[in-house]
Amino acid sequence: MRLSLFDSKRCHERDVIRKHDPERGNHNMKQTGILRSDLKRIFLSPIFWAAIVVSMICMALNLANFKKAILDQYIHQGTLNLFIYSAVIIGGGMLSVIAPVLPVLTFGTCIWDDMESGYIRSILVRMKFSKYMLQRIVSISISGGAVFLVSMTLYWGILVFIDPSDSPMIEHGLTSMAFGSIYAYSMLLYCVFYVLLVTIFGALQALLAAGVSLLAQNRYVGLIVPAVLYHSGRIFYALSGYRFSILPWYSYSISDAKATSSAVYYDYSFYLVLCVIVFILGWKRAKRSGRL
Repeated sequence: MRLSLFDSKRCHERDVIRKHDPERGNHNMKQTGILRSDLKRIFLSPIFWAAIVVSMICMALNLANFKKAILDQYIHQGTLNLFIYSAVIIGGGMLSVIAPVLPVLTFGTCIWDDMESGYIRSILVRMKFSKYMLQRIVSISISGGAVFLVSMTLYWGILVFIDPSDSPMIEHGLTSMAFGSIYAYSMLLYCVFYVLLVTIFGALQALLAAGVSLLAQNRYVGLIVPAVLYHSGRIFYALSGYRFSILPWYSYSISDAKATSSAVYYDYSFYLVLCVIVFILGWKRAKRSGRL
């Protein structure tokens, strides 16, 4: 029996869904299933966990470098000081170099991937466009922020076993930098605050990658350009004698080259506005491409 054109199209849509997400491959896909399925795909992704491992290795290397330089003069550092040496001071060393790359790898270009494969049309048959976009934005943000949240939390937990002693407040110069009042009040609160800020940075980087991939209509451009923007600002800042910055490249670290809390707030506000603008422009171009 020959299939009609309509039946053939429905069969193709079902096959596309099964290929990209077997859990939603049935005909009666629930509208609430996409976010739950996205989260499962993110946290079971080998790329996600590879990014976490790389992040933890970079923090460990940074700690090793500091131990050679200054840690030997202290007998017990305590967990909090070890974490500060690993992730906060000098922007986390090597981690600050690859920080803009790690958050975008897992799910940063998923919207463009859906459009390029035709998967998005199959989803929009069963789900409102606004709901799809909302759930995808949430998924992308979580995928980017969770890389740092999980890696830093796990690394912090390991440090507890390495040196569980109380952390004496050692003058790192942090009291005179951004959010120094928090550090002076509570080292624990300062470390938690830092982890949350870096988590937000990861979420914004992933969203920026989503917008760039839509604007360029290329997933690889979406993966690369956010890192290029980040480091171009870093290079310009160095070339200007550390006087001018065109991009808030140091959003990753609140202790690197930032003297005031308001400057850090500017960084994150700038990133948020940049993400929104690029995302809107990218989505408009994507709609004109006829892939919806």
